[in-house]
Amino acid sequence: MIENGSNVRLMDLGISRMNGGNKFSSYGFIGTPQYSAPEQIKREEGNTANPINATTDIYELGITFYELLAGENPMDSDSEAETLARQISEALPSNPAIPKKLMNVIWKATEKEQSKRYQTALEFKNAINNALLPDPPLTERVSKWIQNHIVMVISIIVAIAFILFLIILILI
Repeated sequence: MIENGSNVRLMDLGISRMNGGNKFSSYGFIGTPQYSAPEQIKREEGNTANPINATTDIYELGITFYELLAGENPMDSDSEAETLARQISEALPSNPAIPKKLMNVIWKATEKEQSKRYQTALEFKNAINNALLPDPPLTERVSKWIQNHIVMVISIIVAIAFILFLIILILI
């Protein structure tokens, strides 16, 4: 919610508004389907293999971050059942309003498998900060690529030198 046009307040009133204050949705689910992590939904189905933990909050924060940047909830649907199904099985759609580097961060935060998500809020925060940094200059990127692929670079140089040597031998 935005207060006085500038103060942003993060709130979740989903539980209090559903079914006249009943904490359960029409599908027996506790929470707000548009923000719920798959393990919350599956838990209500009796599957307790994936515990509710910090990665659950990171998933929900990833959905919220997407919504703040895009202006729409990526999992919202006309029916609660469809929203819950999307949360379990569909990746967030790409959105042109979200820069690619930030979209990659959001996709990792909202992985369906908990072990693939950021494991702490600090990891998530650092990834966002890194995504907001400008790309390094081309010379720096090329230099780093060469350092990371030095064996291949040397092999290519040796191959080119050998081919030039053969061409010179043929021409003489």
